[in-house]
Amino acid sequence: MPEIHPYNKANWISKLFFWWLGPLFKKGYKKPLELNDMYPLLDENKTKYLTDCLEREWDKKIHKRGDVINPSLNIALAQFVWKTVLSTGVLVTIEEVCKIVTPLFVSRLVTYFSVESDITTQDAYVCASVIVLLTIVANAVYHPFYYFSQLLGMNVRVACSGLIYRKVSTF
Repeated sequence: MPEIHPYNKANWISKLFFWWLGPLFKKGYKKPLELNDMYPLLDENKTKYLTDCLEREWDKKIHKRGDVINPSLNIALAQFVWKTVLSTGVLVTIEEVCKIVTPLFVSRLVTYFSVESDITTQDAYVCASVIVLLTIVANAVYHPFYYFSQLLGMNVRVACSGLIYRKVSTF
């Protein structure tokens, strides 16, 4: 089993395009993967760390005096994951803006081919280039967004399960 997770050593380009998984894919192509071929869990994805973080937020809600009478797990969860939600929100916003703007350029490019078009050939090339660029950006951003969304869901499930287990085991 590898000692250090390659995600920790990867630069942002490698993380964006998942190049850090290349050695694992090569190994899996050559032979069936076994448990000892898998990378160790990242510290921030381990049950103890996630449960501790959620429990800290939950304890803040319980010990808070004033306007909060009944602590809310939803608010504790929101404060537990807000950074990840914000970063995935930025990614999905970029993707959606690209998907919304692309048809505008497609429309302009189609207009170029009409008989009474006032669009120059250079403008048509610019529109085509922008369409390609927006498509590349949208696709490049989608996969990290999907990965982080799945990771977020897993972390919330693990943290809630760990917190429930801790609370039940104290009875």
